[in-house]
Amino acid sequence: MASDGNLNIDVREELDMFTVDIEKLAAYQIGLDKGKEQGREEGRLEGHKEGAHAQAVATAKNLLALGLMAVQVAGATGLPREEVEALAAAKPDAKP
Repeated sequence: MASDGNLNIDVREELDMFTVDIEKLAAYQIGLDKGKEQGREEGRLEGHKEGAHAQAVATAKNLLALGLMAVQVAGATGLPREEVEALAAAKPDAKP
């Protein structure tokens, strides 16, 4: 019969045999790579969306400066009328 000390060591050794380093599994690496690619794609889409909005705001400011009405600017830029009206109400040198 094993002493308690040896039994603990034997149990630890048995548990170590069943321990799997998940990060070394091919399926884990494939999933990680897919997740990273999805994250990059989402980042590109978000960046594109933000860039398009920033361009629309800049165009709206220019159109408002030319004297177009907010409803016309909203139609031309695709921005919501409320956002264009807020741009129109803002001071020309104020930062958004």
